[in-house]
Amino acid sequence: MTHVLDSKNRRRVKYCPCGKKDNKDGKFVPFENAEKFGYCHSCDEWYNPENKTVLSWKPERVNRTPKEKPEFISWDYFKPLLYDYHLNDNNRFVTFLQRTLGVNATHIILQEYMLGTKDLNVIFPYLNHKAQIVNLKTMDYDHMTGKRGNVIFYDNRKPRHKMCLFGEHLINVSKHQDKPIAIVESEKTACLMSYFHPSYLWLACGGSNGLMSYKFNVLKYRDVCLFPDQGKFDMWTEKLERLSDIHSMVKFEISKECELWYNDGDIKEGEDIADYYLRL
Repeated sequence: MTHVLDSKNRRRVKYCPCGKKDNKDGKFVPFENAEKFGYCHSCDEWYNPENKTVLSWKPERVNRTPKEKPEFISWDYFKPLLYDYHLNDNNRFVTFLQRTLGVNATHIILQEYMLGTKDLNVIFPYLNHKAQIVNLKTMDYDHMTGKRGNVIFYDNRKPRHKMCLFGEHLINVSKHQDKPIAIVESEKTACLMSYFHPSYLWLACGGSNGLMSYKFNVLKYRDVCLFPDQGKFDMWTEKLERLSDIHSMVKFEISKECELWYNDGDIKEGEDIADYYLRL
């Protein structure tokens, strides 16, 4: 018969079955439904329900390797990856922005969001409100259409801190401090909408499942409007209810524009607010 130890109730037993030791320190662990029998860490003995020692066993100490502490990415590493017009002239995402918005507007976006470049792909740096580099997200885009390619990876060479909002480093910049904050899914959309609708400060959560509660801790006393992609309105509305309960100092709203534009045939299934403005 197999007996299961009941570690939760170890202190309910006053004495070890050997009769020599009390159990104030909880070293005797009883079996489930058999409180007078079990294992005593002090005696190093097992006692079965027949009151016989069934096994002499000494627990081994497990040497656990301490977890590595999460690290921020150093600026010394990232600075050489920052996009530079004098050094980098063939980044596909930058080419798309220039074709769509013009050189001057693209230059402002590159500076504001501090975009990087590697192997023709764009690097979206996730900088927190203290300008610490939480992670680097590298992505591929078609230089003509701006459609996303297959390349998506993060810098995970070391344990990283939890992801923040893309563009979070801008929330305390003087020219953005009084602006309402708009949150979209993708980094590309945040960049484009900063040009199309500059009355908002545009941030991205990195995906439809990116509305983690802790990301909003830094947005206290700000007006925040969520702009979900087409098809994600109900999902984000449900998440918004929980966010509103947790972050009572944030004034939340949510936009239904993508659903209305989709119903009117202005955008396609799954597209977002930037797709609408790109067609104007």
